[in-house]
Amino acid sequence: MALFAFSIKKKAKTVPSAAKVMGTVFWDAEGFILAEFLEPGQTINAARYVQTLHKLRCALRDKCPG
Repeated sequence: MALFAFSIKKKAKTVPSAAKVMGTVFWDAEGFILAEFLEPGQTINAARYVQTLHKLRCALRDKCPG
């Protein structure tokens, strides 16, 4: 019975990494409320922040209509 030793070198495949994405998540004691993600290259400015808060207000109204 013969034993063979193989020395196979595996080269790791390189995959270009995805672009960084910034996410804003809101939750409360009961769970998830809202998640919003910015596209690469976008920044948070006053108008974007107000838009996010408006979406949060609408999500809270839907979750707690009382």
